[in-house]
Amino acid sequence: CVFTTTGLLWEWLGLVLEQKLYAPASAESEPRRAAQMKDVLRFIRSRYAQDITLAQLAAAAGMAPTYFCRVFRRLTGRSPIDYVNYYRIECASELLCATSESITDIALRCGFGDLNYFIRLFRRYKKCSARTYRRTHAAETAAAPLP
Repeated sequence: CVFTTTGLLWEWLGLVLEQKLYAPASAESEPRRAAQMKDVLRFIRSRYAQDITLAQLAAAAGMAPTYFCRVFRRLTGRSPIDYVNYYRIECASELLCATSESITDIALRCGFGDLNYFIRLFRRYKKCSARTYRRTHAAETAAAPLP
């Protein structure tokens, strides 16, 4: 009886595979995950100047924090907190070129409560100090012809 049941299950599985009567779970869930990540990226864009926690990001995606971290890293190549910091540094870079605000004010405006942390991250992502970045890119912006 057990061998008959097992044989029938294998036969059924063979027919399912042969007839392609299945869809991989990942293929069905990828569009949903992409939509969830878009929600997270919108959340970051709208609140980057505020404190953002992993729990908030996971909640924006509707996922458990550990699972969210795995999915986010797979889709973006960065951890969620690394991405938030990267986004903040990119926003700070734009402000350095577009305004004459102090570096401290820009750091605070972009969500960094600790100036030393901002300086370390800026150097890590941009390979130069914020002051050097401003000088270099402000000169490029001023020298660029208008379209």
